[in-house]
Amino acid sequence: MSSELRQVNLNNIVVSVYISKIDKYIPYYDPPYPIENDPEYEHAEVESIRTYAKKGDDVVIIGGGLGVTAVAACKETNGEVTVFEQSKPTYRILKRTIELNDCSDKIDVELAVVGEVGHSNFTHKQPSKVDRMLPTELPYADVYEMDCEGAETTILQKMDVRPSVLLVETHNNHNEVCDILSSIGYEIIEVIDDSMGQSPVNTHIRARLSE
Repeated sequence: MSSELRQVNLNNIVVSVYISKIDKYIPYYDPPYPIENDPEYEHAEVESIRTYAKKGDDVVIIGGGLGVTAVAACKETNGEVTVFEQSKPTYRILKRTIELNDCSDKIDVELAVVGEVGHSNFTHKQPSKVDRMLPTELPYADVYEMDCEGAETTILQKMDVRPSVLLVETHNNHNEVCDILSSIGYEIIEVIDDSMGQSPVNTHIRARLSE
C-alpha cells in the first residue's frame, strides 16, 4: 500500500512527512514522528534558539531531527546554519523542511555522525555507511545546539571549538554534562526540565562561555 505526503505545522515550521496508508489499520501504532499540527513541538529547543541566538550569529546543530530547530535558527539569526544528522530517512525529511521554509541558501545539511554512531529517535536501526565527523573537526559557530541522544558527553569532552553559547539536551546524564561544561569553561545560566517525572530524566541546559 502506498504512502501519502502530508504537511504539518510544528511550532510555526512547515514539515512534510510521508504517512503510510496502512498505518491506521495497525492497532496501537505510534508513528515515529508527528503527523498532526503541534504548536508546542520541540518547544524547549526552539525557545532556546529564539532566546539565546542573535541576529548575525552562525549556528551549528548536532542532531537535526525534522529540521524544526534548524529553520528556527535560520529565521532568528539570518546567519549560516550547519546541521549534522546521522539518520538517512530523517535527513530526507530535514532537507524537505529546509526547502519548504525557504532556507536552502542559509542551511548546510551534512549526512554525518559526530563522534560515534548512536541511537536515533526516528529510526529503529543504527545508521550505517554515513560520514563521520570527529568532535575535534567541528567548525566554529557562535551558538551550538545539541540533541544527540547521549553522545553529548563525548562530543563536549573532545570538541576543540568554544562557541559563545551551548544549548544541550541531556539524556539521563544531567550532572555529568554540567560537570563537563564547567570543566571546559562554561557557566550554566538556565536549566529546563521537561521529563515530567518520567525516566530517563531529560533536561535542556543553556550555558555561556565564561569571560
